[in-house]
Amino acid sequence: MRQSASEYVDQVACDQLVKQFGLDKSIPEQYWLYLVALAHGNLGYSFSLHRPVRMRRGHDPFTLQLAGAALVLDFLLGLGLGIYQASA
Repeated sequence: MRQSASEYVDQVACDQLVKQFGLDKSIPEQYWLYLVALAHGNLGYSFSLHRPVRMRRGHDPFTLQLAGAALVLDFLLGLGLGIYQASA
């Protein structure tokens, strides 16, 4: 028979994790908090490294250049394929 998670984890520890990660809030509120944290460069928590994941300020220009180039390439490729499919 399968055991539930509450049998493995202390209820106090489980409640602390729920509170820490905001799982006691509604889904829209969780999403809003995620977007605000993302806008501030906070990408969450790394469970493998046991530390917060943050964007490094020195890498912002390179990230923006890469994202911009990918966006332009994606747009041009999508537009070209769309025109090709429409004419076929």
